[in-house]
Amino acid sequence: MNKTPMKSVTDLRAKLEGFAARHAADKVMEGIDPQRLLNCFQKLRQAAESGNYRRFALEDQKLHQTIVNLADVPGLKQA
Repeated sequence: MNKTPMKSVTDLRAKLEGFAARHAADKVMEGIDPQRLLNCFQKLRQAAESGNYRRFALEDQKLHQTIVNLADVPGLKQA
């Protein structure tokens, strides 16, 4: 199959985000407080419900960054 560069980047991002989410979940299971992540999700949901696309995009970016931070995998923040 011949993928476009954008499709390849999208596929890679999805894999990296899944990897980060699994590691973040492991950290929570080990006892790390998930409140920061839950707060981000709540703000994302509120932005979606309000129909404010710019706020939604910003909160979505914050949520993904929080997942990566929580995962605490060396080098993942730079990926």
